[in-house]
Amino acid sequence: MDEDIKKSVIMIVDDVSENLMLLANIMKNQGYKIKALPNGKMAVEAALNNPPDLILLDVMMPDIDGYEVCKILKKDKRFESIPVIFVSALSDSFDKVKAFEVGGVDYVSKPFDSREIGARVKAHLTIRYLQKKIERYNSELERVVSEQVKEISKGHLSIIAAMTKLAEARDDDTGRHIERTQNFCKIIAEELQKKMNLKI
Repeated sequence: MDEDIKKSVIMIVDDVSENLMLLANIMKNQGYKIKALPNGKMAVEAALNNPPDLILLDVMMPDIDGYEVCKILKKDKRFESIPVIFVSALSDSFDKVKAFEVGGVDYVSKPFDSREIGARVKAHLTIRYLQKKIERYNSELERVVSEQVKEISKGHLSIIAAMTKLAEARDDDTGRHIERTQNFCKIIAEELQKKMNLKI
């Protein structure tokens, strides 16, 4: 799992070049791929074209601040599970709460400890990796269950058809009645499927 996490792409957005370089170096030293951008406008454009695995986002920037960047990105479904960690000199509770309200998963105050921010990044990337793994597992499970249900349904239909033929051989009226009931049940099931949007 650690190797998969190390392949992650981290977008860093900060209008102060010293902060941008510092964060980029910390993340590079931990083995991540980096996209460093100096403003919110460029970050939105780059992220929408090629979503990263995690975003480290400053709050106070000219034109578009970090809160607005996060709001814009979170409107896109692809960014629902992409963690955004705010990194800011603002340390007031109001600012932190606002960061969580717009879709952030964490908030680190400047000046920060490189080990702390590294640990937080790794924790959020691990959570995202495990979420994606669960989604893939659930998707595969749904496929397998769907196939099994189809097989069971086919088996039941075969049994019903065989019993119908057996009943027909003994009593023609009963056999035809079972076939009519079978057709009627099929029509009801098809109508229910349309109404409930189910896959049978």
